[in-house]
Amino acid sequence: MPHRHNYIPIFAFSLATCLTTCRQAYAPPAITNPNHYLVVDGFINASPNSVTTFNLNRTRNLGDSTVQGIPELNATIAIVGSGGATWPLTETAGTSIYASAPLTLDATQQYSISIATTNGEKYASSPVPCKVTPPIDSIFWRQPFDLTIYASTHDPTNNTRYYRYDYNETWEHDAELMTVWGVANGMMYAQDSTNQTQRCWTTDTSTNILLASSAAQSTDVIDSFPLVSIPNSDARVTKVYSIL
Repeated sequence: MPHRHNYIPIFAFSLATCLTTCRQAYAPPAITNPNHYLVVDGFINASPNSVTTFNLNRTRNLGDSTVQGIPELNATIAIVGSGGATWPLTETAGTSIYASAPLTLDATQQYSISIATTNGEKYASSPVPCKVTPPIDSIFWRQPFDLTIYASTHDPTNNTRYYRYDYNETWEHDAELMTVWGVANGMMYAQDSTNQTQRCWTTDTSTNILLASSAAQSTDVIDSFPLVSIPNSDARVTKVYSIL
């Protein structure tokens, strides 16, 4: 009888060897280039007696171990109206946040933002008309598992179409370490409800970019948009919680 030959193991070994030797690390320019693009976060607030705030940061390289942005300090920022008037924004000391004085802008004008950085770069946005934000119809929550908070709104004039949400949240919680004793002037005293220190409140702002659009719908309605989801074990929902 003729001998049978099985070449499958040899082929598999050869294929594995080829795959191992042909793999090479690839570092695309987007990762290796030391680019620090300017990121401008904020909007011009045309509501009566309102403050306009912008946050300026630089991007980091994708390979950097630090994920926070690089604050852009000592920039010159101003709101520019179509009528020629300008309103400066002042830097909050030591931060990348720039804010105006309380302003009542003319909602019939168009406005832009101008920025000049300390390295000589200049930026200017295109003039845009003022938009009136429609009121939020409802804020509500559901809790089948984790707690999720939703917002619903609509624009009866069908002029908004694109929405961005942000929020502040405040919650009450207890300190991880508590004591029934305090010290004042070298003397120990018993703490009670008037001088306890274990009860705490924390306030934080949203960090995600929350966008919604009704552009593909016949009506300008955003229904049950999820703002934040909080796990049941989270300290934010152990006592009292508020979202604005």
